[in-house]
Amino acid sequence: MEPSGLALSGSLHLVILLAVLIGLPNLFHQPPPEETPIAVQLVTIAPDTRATHPNPYRPKADAKPDIATAPPAPKPEPKPEPPQSSEPPPSASSTPAPPPPVAKPEPKPTPAPPPPPPKPVEAQAPPPPPLPRPPEPKPQPQQQAREMPRPEPARKPDPAAFDKLLKNLEDKKPQPASFDTLLKNLSKQQTAQVDDPTPPRQQRMASAAPSSQPKAPLGSQLSASERDMIIQQIERCWVVPAGARDADNLVIEIKASVNPDGSVTQASIVDSGRYGSDPFFRAAADSAKRAVLNPQCSPLPVPPDKYEAWHNLDLFFNPKDLL
Repeated sequence: MEPSGLALSGSLHLVILLAVLIGLPNLFHQPPPEETPIAVQLVTIAPDTRATHPNPYRPKADAKPDIATAPPAPKPEPKPEPPQSSEPPPSASSTPAPPPPVAKPEPKPTPAPPPPPPKPVEAQAPPPPPLPRPPEPKPQPQQQAREMPRPEPARKPDPAAFDKLLKNLEDKKPQPASFDTLLKNLSKQQTAQVDDPTPPRQQRMASAAPSSQPKAPLGSQLSASERDMIIQQIERCWVVPAGARDADNLVIEIKASVNPDGSVTQASIVDSGRYGSDPFFRAAADSAKRAVLNPQCSPLPVPPDKYEAWHNLDLFFNPKDLL
């Protein structure tokens, strides 16, 4: 190929490339919308704008001086007319016509008066029953009269039955003196200390409790009132079993060790042989031991200054005394 052909071919390709680069975007680009010119007219506002357009609401009296100021020839002054008000004088034409008569609303047809409440209710109602005959006296008043005397007259109390009831109540009451034997050993011990320096009771106590203290002097012994207070204290906690109440000669001896503050530290049943062989004795002895150790009845009401007299107590319980 000749060089001239190459140059021509290259120039054509260059033209096509430029046409594509420049014309192709404009092909898909929409031209901006043309702005439509709007004609604007400027009007000069003069001060006499109102003259060209008279005010329809201006009073008419104001226009008269303008006419009178430039008359073509002098004329005799007319009689002064009464000043006209801004509002035109009422005239026949201007007088407000009387309002047209309001057409009276046609009277609504009065509805026919409702028929009076039908009296068929009375007519349909059953005829009034005949006047009731005076009720015959019912037997109820008679029954009431009969019932009133019916209550049986109060029975006179039977003196024998009343005495029997009182006797039963007295038998059921607990006898406070029944626990006098509870601390029987205290009085016996005190008497033995005065009469015999070595009574059999003291010998048994020494064998049962070898750690006993020596005898207390007479001034430190428990009084009768102090013993009663101890009896009443333990009595509140003693619940006698039902099987032991019927037993005869059922006396339980409990040996108790008491602290200086009155609390019972130990309680033991003395007759251990009978405790193992007699079920009635065992039940009564257990209840007595529980009463001595019951915390609700401890500490015992004992005087602190007489500790030597009550630090070891032999307590005797007899369920038969409660009956």
